[in-house]
Amino acid sequence: MTRAAAVTVPNLLAAINLAYERGDALLCIRLYAAADWYLRIERRWHDATTVGEAVLMNASDAQDETATAWLRLRIGIALAEMGRLESSETHLVAALDTYRRLGDHAGQMAVLGNFAAYAAPAGRHDVAFAMVAEALSIARLPGDSIAAAKVLNSRAITHHQLHRPAQALKDLQESLRYARSGHNGQLVATLVRNLGFTYLVLEDHLNAEARLREATVMFQELGDTFRHAESLHGTARALYGQGRLAEARHSAARGDAVLDNAPGELAEHQRRRLESSPLRYDESTAIDGTARA
Repeated sequence: MTRAAAVTVPNLLAAINLAYERGDALLCIRLYAAADWYLRIERRWHDATTVGEAVLMNASDAQDETATAWLRLRIGIALAEMGRLESSETHLVAALDTYRRLGDHAGQMAVLGNFAAYAAPAGRHDVAFAMVAEALSIARLPGDSIAAAKVLNSRAITHHQLHRPAQALKDLQESLRYARSGHNGQLVATLVRNLGFTYLVLEDHLNAEARLREATVMFQELGDTFRHAESLHGTARALYGQGRLAEARHSAARGDAVLDNAPGELAEHQRRRLESSPLRYDESTAIDGTARA
């Protein structure tokens, strides 16, 4: 746990409990929203679910349907992360119904995107594609380029899980065009990295190298230490695929050095993340095309 979370989370949970005892439903939801960020960062899904469901019991008293729908979305995500997909779906469907009735496009896309992200790995690919298609139709209505980019990226991930890298490539190329027009540097860098991953899966190592080198520079400029290191490892994979072994090992070593320069606790956390990344350089293991880059 980070030092900030260690101090902040217990205080917020105590404040939620006090608001709950006083029957202030809207304050409970607002305090839960403040705690949610820390709980997600620390992946404390059990706390997020337990506290969220307690807050939900009195949420109708808040007389704020948007806040209640958001609460159900967050509970649904936490349950899905715990593998409780059936319970998660109950909350996500309820949130989606509310957002549809209210005409809240942003809320609908948030639910649809998360619904698709959890349905696909569970083998419910028809559901995932239907959710993405609905989200994309909404994203294109107001000309929200960033929303459209995120939805297309979500569909690309589903294509990868179905071993369809060529279709994933098309979605990512379109997604990147939307993202560039929306001037969102972090999203652009992420999509460039995802394109690099897709080219690796397609064994187009020259294009993979170009995209991953581009992502490396972007993440370095953004100060995103983990993805900077991860992209260097991905570049190493692209170089290895071209038979450039010495350069590949050098690029992976540079990635490791980036993490070595991070503060101790953060560096250790990021090393663990890198171990499970499909871009991590490994001369003995082929890249997993169904993984989420």
